[in-house]
Amino acid sequence: MIEKPCKKAQIDVDFLSGFFLFILIVAYIAFSVAHVFPKYIAQSIENDAKLQAWGTSENFMGIVENNRLDASALVNSAYSPIWDTDNGWNKGTHNGTVAAAGNLMKATWAPGEASWNYRKQIVINGSTSGLTDYPVNMAINWTGGMDSAFKDLRFTYYDKTVGLQKEIPYWIENYTASANATVWIKANLTTGNNTVYMYYGNPAALSASDGFSVFSVFDDFNDNSLNPAWAYDI
Repeated sequence: MIEKPCKKAQIDVDFLSGFFLFILIVAYIAFSVAHVFPKYIAQSIENDAKLQAWGTSENFMGIVENNRLDASALVNSAYSPIWDTDNGWNKGTHNGTVAAAGNLMKATWAPGEASWNYRKQIVINGSTSGLTDYPVNMAINWTGGMDSAFKDLRFTYYDKTVGLQKEIPYWIENYTASANATVWIKANLTTGNNTVYMYYGNPAALSASDGFSVFSVFDDFNDNSLNPAWAYDI
């Protein structure tokens, strides 16, 4: 006698097979989404020097939700986020990037002035002809960051032939501490306006004031000897 298969048992087997297949499909989809679009939850850190930012961003890492982002808190990733838009920062507007290193200096500053913190542009107006090694008188007002005795002053001009800033000899004729100084520089002037730069803000700098380097004939008359350049025959 041959028994026919139980119809109910057959239905139960088909149902279980379909159910497990459905579970496998759902698991596969969930794994694929998690793998392609991972979601990273970053911890919130207050007053920390690490990178922090507000906002929602999408990149090759996936999606970072509205959280304060600490780059070191991201997990399951060998990458770090890069914030390069104005609204990617939580404290004001990002106007520029500042880099710091022991030997970093402004590319346009004179090589010898890397230790100076400040520079001001000075425009000499109205030269009607080219002048070489010409003494120019300047009235310098003291400003914050400058040595009270003006010892940290340095002057440069841009030498177009070599593409570098070059230092200019100068002499401080007199000064009133933390107020003003009368300074002479030796400049090469072209017709029209000429630009020189004044550096200051180096507490370790010694005075480089030297009248002999500025004038063809110089004597400061601060001793009992006379510069031989003044000698003449009677």
